[in-house]
Amino acid sequence: MNRVTFDDSFITRVYVNPAKTLEEYTSIWQEETFSLISDWHKSSGTPLDHTIIKQNLNKLKEQTLEDRSKHPVVMLRDKIMSCTSAFQTNVFPRLALLLPPDTFIEATASLVSLIVPGAFCAAGKIIVNLSNPQFLKAGDDLILNIIAHELYHFGFHSHQRHVPIPSEATPKEITKHILWWLQNEGMATYASYSLTDIYPTHGAARDYILLDNPNDVRKNIETVNEILSSTTNISRDEFVKLIWKKGVRERAFYVVGTHMARTIDQEVNREALILLIKKGPLSYIQAYNDASPKKMKLFLPTHV
Repeated sequence: MNRVTFDDSFITRVYVNPAKTLEEYTSIWQEETFSLISDWHKSSGTPLDHTIIKQNLNKLKEQTLEDRSKHPVVMLRDKIMSCTSAFQTNVFPRLALLLPPDTFIEATASLVSLIVPGAFCAAGKIIVNLSNPQFLKAGDDLILNIIAHELYHFGFHSHQRHVPIPSEATPKEITKHILWWLQNEGMATYASYSLTDIYPTHGAARDYILLDNPNDVRKNIETVNEILSSTTNISRDEFVKLIWKKGVRERAFYVVGTHMARTIDQEVNREALILLIKKGPLSYIQAYNDASPKKMKLFLPTHV
């Protein structure tokens, strides 16, 4: 049976006893969840600023327990934890509609705070930062929608493993990496986009806003085509920076990948879309191009 376990132990630890959390600060970063957060900082090139985290812990330490119990992060945690049973019932049947029938998903959603990344998944865990300003403003619907997105990744990865770019990557290997991003993030975003009737994002999810605007979709297709066209012209390190900036932070891979899934689903059929998960990203882009008008096609380099 598919299952996600919600772990709010860090929120309890921080907001009940921030002084003890400070005392144990070094050892916290040896724990699996925070080791994964350290890895995220390394892979994204974002500095990990322990000074700011400690400053925030000291601010919490100065508050009373009653004040901390009413902290926006704690209240958001309480709201999420009250929804966990319904989440299990609502989400997994819907994710199954976009996955092969033999897919099994099991993960832990670790609710944390005081860090930089909003949410990501790795090693069977979904890390969710409740102190993220966007999450605090939008509330539990956005967070639960994002957790569903990350859960889909685990299902997708059980059929298609990602291989990191080699240090001396060839243009072909770089291109395959782009195509994998498009299918992986596109399918996950398409799955979570389909859940907005249960967990509406109230205009807070940038990917969905862009997807609803044909001009934005077209602009992002142009961006992806520029990235695909550059695989023979830039170094591996330059490429990593490019995909992180354009593909991830500016959301091109998410928007275009989701548009690809939507196009195949609507213009071909759902069965074909799901079959492409096992066929792989090259088949994904080929199926999309076959179903798309010329002005919306993606550039497929000859070296793939």
